[in-house]
Amino acid sequence: DLIFRLRPDGLLPVPDDLIVVRMDDESRHALAQRRDSAWDRSLHARLIQNLANANSRAVIVDLFFAEEAPGDDQLASAL
Repeated sequence: DLIFRLRPDGLLPVPDDLIVVRMDDESRHALAQRRDSAWDRSLHARLIQNLANANSRAVIVDLFFAEEAPGDDQLASAL
């Protein structure tokens, strides 16, 4: 899995023109997301919108959204 290997702790160096966004405990705390529930999908939507506004050539989302969560409508619109 290329995305897995491009992680900061992965096997391949991250190219200079690629940004990898990780969801980790530090981010969860900074964004006030509970540990026992899904992240608010409006955060994903805002990130995707910001990347689009920055003229990103591509945005790849490597997540599995197994159940409904707050912000689903905003995320669907951003995608």
